[in-house]
Amino acid sequence: MYGKQLRLERIKHQKTNTFLFVTMDHGITNGVLPGLEDIGGLIKKVGKGGADAVLLHKGNAKNVIYSQNDVLKSFGRELGLIIHLNGAPSIGSDPYLKIPVCTVDEAVQFGADAVSIHVNIGDVGDEEMLEFMGDISSDCIDWGIPLIAMMYPRGPDVDEFDTDAISHCVRIGVELGADIIKTNYTGDIDSFKQICKQTPIPVVVAGGQHQKNLHDYYKTVSDIMKSGAAGMAVGRNVFGTKDPTIATSILSELVHNKASVEDVLQKYKIPKTI
Repeated sequence: MYGKQLRLERIKHQKTNTFLFVTMDHGITNGVLPGLEDIGGLIKKVGKGGADAVLLHKGNAKNVIYSQNDVLKSFGRELGLIIHLNGAPSIGSDPYLKIPVCTVDEAVQFGADAVSIHVNIGDVGDEEMLEFMGDISSDCIDWGIPLIAMMYPRGPDVDEFDTDAISHCVRIGVELGADIIKTNYTGDIDSFKQICKQTPIPVVVAGGQHQKNLHDYYKTVSDIMKSGAAGMAVGRNVFGTKDPTIATSILSELVHNKASVEDVLQKYKIPKTI
């Protein structure tokens, strides 16, 4: 298990033991979203802004990181690499069913510090994703690599932000061997605090849909950290902004330093909306 411990150190903030991941795995689901046209440039920007790790599919690891030496240099001691192992297109026959697209040994060959999988609970096909997670969890033990499980209540008749449903999904991830859980925020400090308290591994929160009201969004991030969350995994609210470096820097201050929202917004002269 020492391999897992060593690799976990590469994807967290060394002074605070918190996590700020910038996710860039949206291409399989959504295609080329605004801000994701230049993955290599984006990696350099968020690395400069203070992200602890970026999360990619294997194709971008192959085509961008290892073909551009200046991007490769971003992955020193300051920026970790997480490779995502499953996915599904939104235009496909079942967008809730995330199918395997990469293996743990492939991710290790690409130099990953951790791997991640996405599991939706609440629709036909969730048993396949659970079986996949069980297999991947075993592979991660064999390879000594951390497993980040994105656990969501999600389906046509499921409330994605229901506290009991989120709590259940988080517990499933724990039971199946995840090292870090990523999930939705309940929208309430007290209810999410209880989820974090009863979870023996770090819980990070998904960044969610692109928000235009930055004051409200960063206030929510601050509340999430007050609830006991171990960090954030943010995509669109970084790469979908005018300056991903500044967006990452703000999140870094909120996540790593638990800085005041007002002080951070004033420091970076951020308008209320973008």
